[in-house]
Amino acid sequence: RTGFYLIMWGEVESQTVKDGLEKALKMVLEATEIPAATRVECGNYKDLSLFGAKEYAKEALEKGFSLNIYGD
Repeated sequence: RTGFYLIMWGEVESQTVKDGLEKALKMVLEATEIPAATRVECGNYKDLSLFGAKEYAKEALEKGFSLNIYGD
C-alpha cells in the first residue's frame, strides 16, 4: 500500500530515472527498519513489511529495467 513517488523537473534522461530507481531499490535491501511506520505517521502501518519490500526489490533488480519502451 505504500507508494513510490518520483518527481523530476525539466528534461530527464531515461537512464537517469533507471539509475535512480535501481539505487533506491538497493537502499531498500540495506534497510534495517521502515521509516515512519507508526500509527501516527502512516495510516497503513499494520500492512508494512520490510521482508516483503526486500523481496520485491530483489526480484525487480534481478529482472532489471529496460530503456526500450516496447519491452525487452
